[in-house]
Amino acid sequence: MHVREVTGSQFIANVLETRGKTGSLAIAGPFGELYYRGEPQAPGSAIILMASGTGFSSIKAIIEALLETGSQHPVHLYWGGRCGADLYLKSWVARVMEMMPCLSFTPVLSDPQPRGSMERARR
Repeated sequence: MHVREVTGSQFIANVLETRGKTGSLAIAGPFGELYYRGEPQAPGSAIILMASGTGFSSIKAIIEALLETGSQHPVHLYWGGRCGADLYLKSWVARVMEMMPCLSFTPVLSDPQPRGSMERARR
């Protein structure tokens, strides 16, 4: 499970404070379903993986399974976030791409300019 710490979030602050005091945390969820049902039957069929934010945790597990099995199918990863910094395991993806040449990665960013850069660009 991947958890994103959001600066200024009272909820996250409470979670981190509680965990620090008790050493454990009860969590309900996630509530969606995600399955990897194995390699496509048709040779050369592509596998398309899409995630946003910390939803990447499940996709990461699928990529690890593909690495383990030595899959040769083309794999297209689309990972969304607000800016590049939100793609917190981008270096991990780059390392996996070296081991798995059939993997391509497309970052999908809604606000690719880091905060403050637009103000600097306008000056």
